[in-house]
Amino acid sequence: MPQIVSYIEQIIANGYAYEARGSVYFDIREFSKKHAYRKLSWNAASVLAAMAEGEGALASGEGKKSEMDFALWKKSKDGEPSWVSPWGGGRPGWHIECSVMASELLGDVLDIHGGGIDLCFPHHDNELAQAEAYFGHQQWVNYFLHSGHLYIGYQKMSKSLKNFFTIREVLNGGSVMKISEDESVTLPPYSARQLRILFMMHQWDQPMYFSKDTLDVAVGKEKTFKDFFGAVSGLAREDLKSVADKNQAWGIEDVALNKKVEETQRAVAAALTDNFNTPQVLLKLQELVGAVNVYMNTCGADAKFLLINKAACYVGKIFKTLGIDDDSTTFPFVASQGVGDQEELLAAALDAFCAFRETVRVGARSKEVAEWFTNKAAECRAGTLARLSTQVLSCTLCLHVLWRPNRCDGGGRYCCCCCPHHYHSYRLKSSSSSSSSSSSSRSSSSSSSSSSRSSRSSRSSRSSRSSRSSRSSLCRRRSSLVKGVD
Repeated sequence: MPQIVSYIEQIIANGYAYEARGSVYFDIREFSKKHAYRKLSWNAASVLAAMAEGEGALASGEGKKSEMDFALWKKSKDGEPSWVSPWGGGRPGWHIECSVMASELLGDVLDIHGGGIDLCFPHHDNELAQAEAYFGHQQWVNYFLHSGHLYIGYQKMSKSLKNFFTIREVLNGGSVMKISEDESVTLPPYSARQLRILFMMHQWDQPMYFSKDTLDVAVGKEKTFKDFFGAVSGLAREDLKSVADKNQAWGIEDVALNKKVEETQRAVAAALTDNFNTPQVLLKLQELVGAVNVYMNTCGADAKFLLINKAACYVGKIFKTLGIDDDSTTFPFVASQGVGDQEELLAAALDAFCAFRETVRVGARSKEVAEWFTNKAAECRAGTLARLSTQVLSCTLCLHVLWRPNRCDGGGRYCCCCCPHHYHSYRLKSSSSSSSSSSSSRSSSSSSSSSSRSSRSSRSSRSSRSSRSSRSSLCRRRSSLVKGVD
């Protein structure tokens, strides 16, 4: 507060403000003699209406020289917050705090000042006037960046309407959005990446429409890019090792795709330097993805992976630059969070099974004998699957693949069916139940207790044998699925 009071005193000393009945007002007429007022909103339609809306209760005041003059310090009424000042008890005006704080921290010239377009007038114009009146020069801010209005459903976002959502609410889903006066829709969960794509779909200084329809468009765009990166990732596994064996001479289709990549690079650079035109960037990247998809479908096995990889890496680079995807992998959207090596392991296993399936198909077309298929299966087990088995987690007993290791008190690595600890816990639970029933029976009569124990023992024995038998059968089936490739 002392800094605000000192700031106002300096503006008064420079001749651009005056005291009136315990309040201090900025003198627009005096300021306009040597400075330009309303630099940002010179074409505003209704100045007085906008000023009244922006100033609120501070707009009215006795002793003002002009209706356009705004309060730097306002005399407090009974019951209102009040601070001591040379003009009596009062509180700061709406704009003066921002000018004082920014000047205190950033000095007499700010390079960039941001805010919503609704703050352009009167707030930012009056901020400029105050600071220039205080420092005595003509330009306090070099660049203003005003973001567009945010519309929620069919209404402009407003705190008074309470028609806003937090990011956490959008990520979790379940929020209710009004799409008309009489109709509402419940939003499903959306990912952070989908929200980022939604933001990039809108020009930063134009209105943004946050609705179920625009969110669905963002989801569709994400799927397009995700499918593209997934296809390129698959090609990387298949073609990267054979690049040296393929003819890499470019044909007409290859030259055309490379030209498309270079055109996209130039167009994206131009869009980013043209007022951060992110909608145009997304459009050009989508066009490139479409061209690469057509190229892959048209050329088939003759498609040049290095050229496809060039396009994919460029798209990924722009996504990282824009913050759409902050993953560190070569191809964004492919690796899920927390999966990492597990996904690479799964891809290697799938490649191995696909290769073996193709071998079986070739043998079937050639009408090979049964022994041939048996030998190929043995080679697959001894070669590819043996190498993978050193990396894939599997149950110690039934060899069932464990995507989530079950490390517990059993003392080893087992599936839930084979884990000794799980089985032992089951037996303990059964014994506890039997013991409780037995105790209750003994209080009735010793003869019925003896008969009851005999009956329970028989049932427990049958249940235990049945449980072990079914679990053993399940393990054998899983084992045959893993090992019985032939």
